[in-house]
Amino acid sequence: MSPIRCFFSILYLLMCAGVTFAQSGTYQKIDKNGSSCTIAVIKTGNKLEAAAFAWWGTTSGTNGNFSGAGTLTGQVCTVKSADDAGCGLTITLINIKIRAIFNDCMTSNLPEDFSGTYALLTTALPGVYKVKGDHSYFYKSASLRNKLKTYLVKGDKVIITLENIHNKEWVYINYRNLAGNETSGYMRLSALKLIKPSLN
Repeated sequence: MSPIRCFFSILYLLMCAGVTFAQSGTYQKIDKNGSSCTIAVIKTGNKLEAAAFAWWGTTSGTNGNFSGAGTLTGQVCTVKSADDAGCGLTITLINIKIRAIFNDCMTSNLPEDFSGTYALLTTALPGVYKVKGDHSYFYKSASLRNKLKTYLVKGDKVIITLENIHNKEWVYINYRNLAGNETSGYMRLSALKLIKPSLN
């Protein structure tokens, strides 16, 4: 086979396999009315774990969450929740996006309004992280211009929840040291290393 023909054959196979590129990560959908939903997905073989955090965008701070697991059939999986047996989240993996459909979920949890296409926000996942650098500073907002004097040191462990993943570069952290003192603020994801993902 000629090199050119070989190249086009490989290109064709990659295009046909495009739906398999979806990966573990955190996806987000933001509506025009200000409401948003973030879904974290862990894909291991044909098993899929997912967690969702929805925010209505209202002054009352109404929000809901969901977590569960399921088995992929092709690129589609219906994730079932242990807390709400009737609720199902059908996820379709599409390149670097997912299509999510909420079925029969409690209004106080995740109504069908949050169904739709979600874009990849970051490959980071909720879970336990460890500080990589000698001094990893907190920031007042997700901007390098707002550096605070407080910091964590190498080896400190923090828990990052789904609702605190801001974007592909920043997370919000609430840290409590052994003395019980709390420090909060934004931190760059590049300063942290994932030890154990957790979607519960």
